[in-house]
Amino acid sequence: GLYAGITHTHRFATGSSGLPAVLLYIGDNTMSFFINIIIAIVISIVATAILTYFLSLKFEKTEEENEAAPTVQVKQGGTTICKVPVKGIIKPIELADDAAFAAKAMGDGLAIDPEETTVTAPFDGTIAALFPTKHAIGLVSEQGAEVLIDIGIDTVDLNGEHFTAFVKQGDQVKAGQKLVEFDQKKIKEAGYSTQTMFV
Repeated sequence: GLYAGITHTHRFATGSSGLPAVLLYIGDNTMSFFINIIIAIVISIVATAILTYFLSLKFEKTEEENEAAPTVQVKQGGTTICKVPVKGIIKPIELADDAAFAAKAMGDGLAIDPEETTVTAPFDGTIAALFPTKHAIGLVSEQGAEVLIDIGIDTVDLNGEHFTAFVKQGDQVKAGQKLVEFDQKKIKEAGYSTQTMFV
């Protein structure tokens, strides 16, 4: 608009707006206004593209951020926002394949059918317990919330086989930090479910 104004670009007839309207800038045996309106349109397209690109760097989230783990609230000691510790299909704990967890014998929570094999810290806190079998890990948040992550059903019988721990009891952890990795394929081949409980 500024360029068109500076160059005194104007139409020779009235009509609707839009790209077909550029023909209305032809007249008085001159093409200068037609050329100037084309230049103004190109300026607007280029300026918009550049602004969109730079604003996207500031405001658009990355794919990884867009696919960030869902969160849940735990009200214990104080409210703690927990990230779900492993990506997968989330179900209410009542639908867990493990009867004890489904009955909430260990507390309320979620059952997760994992799509990935890395378990991460759900919040900033402390490793309160790491089972020698590495299949289960207890954490306490900075606000005092206590959670248990139990990987697989009856996988305690594997005695730590197919599990790798990256932390130890007493460690301070940050939300999203890698805690345990498990070999889902080998665990299933051994006849165990990898459904993970988060209570």
